[in-house]
Amino acid sequence: MLHSMINSLSKPLCLNFISQCGGVALCLVVLLSACTRQPITPVSENIQNREPTTVIAHATGAQTAGTLPSTMPLTKRAPERIGMLLPLSGRYQTVGSALQLGALTAHFSHLQANQRHILHTLRFYDVGPGPDAAANAYQQATQDGMTIIVGPVNKDAIDAVLSKNTLSTPLLILNQIEYADKYPRLYQFGLAPEDEARQIAEKAYEDGYRNAGLLIPDSGWGKRLADGFRQRFEQLGGRVIQIQTYAHANENLDIPTHLLASLPTHSSELLKPPIDMIFLDAAAEQGRLLVGELRNLAKSLPAIYSTSHLYSGRPSPDKDRVFDGIVFPDMPWVLNPGNFPSAHSARPYSTAKNGEEARLFAFGYDAYSLASLLNGDQRLALNGASGHLQINNNQSISRTLIWARFNQGYPQQ
Repeated sequence: MLHSMINSLSKPLCLNFISQCGGVALCLVVLLSACTRQPITPVSENIQNREPTTVIAHATGAQTAGTLPSTMPLTKRAPERIGMLLPLSGRYQTVGSALQLGALTAHFSHLQANQRHILHTLRFYDVGPGPDAAANAYQQATQDGMTIIVGPVNKDAIDAVLSKNTLSTPLLILNQIEYADKYPRLYQFGLAPEDEARQIAEKAYEDGYRNAGLLIPDSGWGKRLADGFRQRFEQLGGRVIQIQTYAHANENLDIPTHLLASLPTHSSELLKPPIDMIFLDAAAEQGRLLVGELRNLAKSLPAIYSTSHLYSGRPSPDKDRVFDGIVFPDMPWVLNPGNFPSAHSARPYSTAKNGEEARLFAFGYDAYSLASLLNGDQRLALNGASGHLQINNNQSISRTLIWARFNQGYPQQ
């Protein structure tokens, strides 16, 4: 199963994985050294004789290939050589592995769709050791003949790549920075919380609400969400009447006691006129406590709009009935994975652990899709797994989410 690969990628084993997608067998061979725990490095594809071959993820010294069937019609686009700079070891290995698996799934999906006629090469470079590794990996990818490079994710690694390289190869970073306009060959694709907050502000205003109360974590993340929402909501003509923060629960603390200790004193202010909507950010477990507390304080609540974090990524109707009526945006992959060609094989992973990993999977899927289309295309628009994607004039990729509302504990579009 695809989802089991996340925990297998750094283990000393050889795994053969074959999935059926649309009636066509896709073979993914992950070869890891039997005597080392080295992180995965290159993933390559042999395109000799224009025959699509198995993608190979391998540690040092291991290499295997196989053949995929070819049946799809000709496309005219030239193949890309895509290098991805991901943290496949170290602190952010889980993030990197989810992104890698999403990219691999997209790669196989694209091979199926195009077969003989457009055979992208995909290679991964581990940047887990730190910023210098990222800078060196960009240089190596350029020397290896990559035509577009994707990543890194972390801003310190991005800074290192940009400070030590001239960007002779186009770079699609998986984050957002303020000084991107200095680099004409730089593209940005990120999951910034401000972007989601602005879309919620637009939706609430479009739905007729003008006076907002905010319930957000007392953290840097919460401040970014509050700033993004407030800026856009007030720009449209709305007002932010009240901002209430709650203590961000530590994993090692008792969440109910820790979370609610800071809430009752001020939370009732969110329920007073003229507030007609509440902007909420909380993970599922936190949100159940917070919304439950608000429901205990009032028979009826203002409209509540939440970030995607409120939805765990898998339906839990018994637990989530407390959310009924709450509106939130999320990725198409999370809300309706059946719309994607590769959903049959990837669905077990997309719901197996949590929504955040499924969202990273979709992010990696779209990062690959963008890389295969982006180079030289200034009018790109794509209905992706993470949202509707469009390239802006500043070479950043905007991402529009889709909307759902909780009804009887289920998210419904």
